Amino acid sequence: MAKDILMPQMGYDMTQGTIVRWLKKPGDTVHKGDIVAEIETDKATVEIEAFDGGTLLRVVAEPGATVPVGQAIATLGEPGEKLPDVTPAAKAAPPSSAPPASPRRAAPPPSAPRAKPGARPAAGAPPARDGVHASPMARRLAAELGVDLSTVAGSGPEGRILSADVEAAAEGPPAESAAPTDAPAAAPAPGGAPAPEGSEDVELTRLRQTIGRRMAESKRSAPHFYVSVECNTAALLALRERLNRKKNATKVSVNDLLVKALALAVTEHPDVNAAFIGDRVRRFPRVDVGIAIATDNGLMSPAVLDCGAKPVTQISTETRDLAERARQGKLKPEEYGGGTVTLSNLGMFGVDQFLAIINPPQALIVSAGAAAERPVVAAGKVQVAPVMTLWAAADHRVLDGADVAKFMATLKGLVEAPAGLAK
Repeated sequence: MAKDILMPQMGYDMTQGTIVRWLKKPGDTVHKGDIVAEIETDKATVEIEAFDGGTLLRVVAEPGATVPVGQAIATLGEPGEKLPDVTPAAKAAPPSSAPPASPRRAAPPPSAPRAKPGARPAAGAPPARDGVHASPMARRLAAELGVDLSTVAGSGPEGRILSADVEAAAEGPPAESAAPTDAPAAAPAPGGAPAPEGSEDVELTRLRQTIGRRMAESKRSAPHFYVSVECNTAALLALRERLNRKKNATKVSVNDLLVKALALAVTEHPDVNAAFIGDRVRRFPRVDVGIAIATDNGLMSPAVLDCGAKPVTQISTETRDLAERARQGKLKPEEYGGGTVTLSNLGMFGVDQFLAIINPPQALIVSAGAAAERPVVAAGKVQVAPVMTLWAAADHRVLDGADVAKFMATLKGLVEAPAGLAK
């Protein structure tokens, strides 16, 4: 029986993808796990693999076609099997403003492809309606940098303009000096003044550029407001010590316990488990906690899925795995984002407290500082205890102060009376 290969969804904000090239052609045998095509999103070029085997009976979307998430791009089946007629998606469609239909990250259907990292150049894509032969990533970058694509020479197959061509065009041709000199010319500093002698300009990585764009967009468009609580972590630290003393125990960190506490607090206050999507608010039934991880290339926030239903030891194992692969550059495309809330913890660096920027399109991020010895009042007496400051940054388009205040009160209670976190 024929089964369609569908355009996959990698991240809540992906609505469409562009076919870069096919690695299989009609008539080829496809085994489960074979790489069948490359697609391009606004974030990356990735490979997709088949979840089923069979013969590739037809390709519905040719290279260059922009296809909505969930729409068929090819069909697998038995040789000679009769197929219903479909309208080929051979031309690039204008970007859709509709959000993806799925309200949560779910496993793809059996015939859906699975994404893998890849970065091969695009091949054979026809020019878009404006006559310019450019990839979607190149178009987005050109709009951000103010580059006229009609003036850019493409270095890709058949002259296709790639993002690297746009970056080169944005830098402009090298300036010609009127006379040779032994010393290099100083690059202009902000404001037009010459840069100080010995200064160095460091090229931004693609990840750093993406982080910059997303964070600038978040601060510019999301009306942030902040709520903080101070938590006595004496019981939390004691719980961690007890868990880690068990024979053959999976080592649990303070961050793992905070992830579990955050997930349980979100479960009690589901309104904060939301995202702002254009003209609507999307609420999620499952708590996927994004973990802010510092890498050599920049900050990433892969998500630990369904944290409320997992024991803290499993959260610990998955968090360590995500962190290690993030630093090695081995995350899968679907793991780069997709959380429903985010935790950012700088306590291990000795930071007392800080205000994080919301990770769009999420509505809430919680930042945690170090647990430091401070005087506290208990039963009318002053004593010293390890106190941690937690800040929540929330999107006022989605949440009001009372919503976040109640959530933070619950989170504080779970941190200070953490018995339920050990489950």
